[in-house]
Amino acid sequence: MWRYRIQLWSIKDCNYLNIAQFVSPTQWTGRDCSDGSYGIIRRQIALNNLKMGTLVVEVRMKRPESPYPFIPENPSVCKTIQGLFMDEDTADIVFEAKGKAESKAKQGTAKNQHKDTVPDAKTFFAHSLILKKAAPLLAELCASDNTTSTVHIPNVSPDTFHHLLHYIYGLDIPAFGADISHTKEIIEAADRYGVSSLKLEAEAYYVSSVTITLDNVMGHLHFADSMNCALLKEAIMDFIVRNKVEILSKKILTNAPIDLINDILVAMMRVDKKDAIDFNMDFSAMRISELRRQAFNAGLDIDGSRETLVAAVESLWNPKVSEGEKEDDEDEEAVE
Repeated sequence: MWRYRIQLWSIKDCNYLNIAQFVSPTQWTGRDCSDGSYGIIRRQIALNNLKMGTLVVEVRMKRPESPYPFIPENPSVCKTIQGLFMDEDTADIVFEAKGKAESKAKQGTAKNQHKDTVPDAKTFFAHSLILKKAAPLLAELCASDNTTSTVHIPNVSPDTFHHLLHYIYGLDIPAFGADISHTKEIIEAADRYGVSSLKLEAEAYYVSSVTITLDNVMGHLHFADSMNCALLKEAIMDFIVRNKVEILSKKILTNAPIDLINDILVAMMRVDKKDAIDFNMDFSAMRISELRRQAFNAGLDIDGSRETLVAAVESLWNPKVSEGEKEDDEDEEAVE
């Protein structure tokens, strides 16, 4: 169910001409008000301008932008699959995660924040059939025959890999998002092994938890660019536009990725022309969460850059665009 913000825009006479015009959702002025005050209109004026006994009121509705980031559902939520998590008897794959050893201080912090932490565990049992569907890149590491294989997972901590499998089997990750550094590790692991829904959920937690400052904006920007985190990059662009004077004076973006110009222009457009943009149809200015939601509902890939998502959603509303691109590709093949 959609929620709408309703604005009473104007009141019209029997000829559909305005007799009262709203200057805001709560204030309006009558054309023939004797004292020119706001928020009132003479009763007699309204009665004299009825249309077949009806006062015509123009109402415009606009769906507001959602304050919450779009998070896709975990496709593995099923009690049967959940029951197979770490089931050694039925597993045909054994993973050995050999991440870097954590310091005692860090292990103590993780223990307090993740009740399901397994800092000493390095061996995990899984099922190739489930991985092929839920984590295809991880499944590609396994042997193609029916024998039980052991796969070594480098540069991923046992705690992070445990939570990755936890999600793949449809289970909730305890205290998800409580530790920024751990959330960052989950994004990296999910991106590496193709668990896009987990990556996007972790990214949403990351964006809602992190505080972007002039000192750390470049670190977050490089991370967002390397992991192709469109939602995080959007939040960074909003920060850059809000703090453009300080960022320019301190030359903070000197070593920034070279393809930022379009993202910055989109953020500036949302600020400078907010009232002139139809956010429901102007795909270039649409928020990442809404682009992902529309792509997800259409069964399209939602883990991509802003440009990729805009092109995908535009093809849904303008099928001629995708058909034209296909014809161009065919022409190029014919020339070759």
